[in-house]
Amino acid sequence: MTKDSNFLNDDILPPVRSTFLTVLCVLTFIGSAYGIYQGVTTLVSSGKMSEMMKNTVNNEKQAEQRKQMEAKNDKGSKFGLKMMDSVKEMSDEKKLKQAGVVAIIGNLLTLGGAILMWRLNRVGFFVYLAGIVTWVGAPIVIYGPGAFLPMVVAAFSFFVGLLFVILYAMNLKDMRNTQVS
Repeated sequence: MTKDSNFLNDDILPPVRSTFLTVLCVLTFIGSAYGIYQGVTTLVSSGKMSEMMKNTVNNEKQAEQRKQMEAKNDKGSKFGLKMMDSVKEMSDEKKLKQAGVVAIIGNLLTLGGAILMWRLNRVGFFVYLAGIVTWVGAPIVIYGPGAFLPMVVAAFSFFVGLLFVILYAMNLKDMRNTQVS
């Protein structure tokens, strides 16, 4: 049978999305929707979140614990102080708003990329990748590379994002370079 006589070629039947790609896209739909919700919540309630975080760090009990840790000066105490300082850094209302906006943007990109890949459009992979770069880069840009907790968030985002990028890349062979119809 020649290629021309094959009734199953791509010109007649559209490509079929694999189950693996379907599962990845559904997980991304759920995760991105939740991330957009979290970003909107952070943006809208940044004032309350900032006040709550500042109250947590600036109470008498925390001040006493801080003094004890400074006096001990061991590795555990230094780590605890780093965590306290990081929470204080993250409590800035302006930075919380920026983090909320960037979360919305990054998750919209990953959602858009997943929608395109759901349609087997290869461009979606690169849109998704832009969303992951936004996720990973945002804490570094907003809080600076010295902020401990935001760097933990960036590292976690990097590993999860890298895993999904690799899994999506394994499906690129099934995607087309065409425009969305």
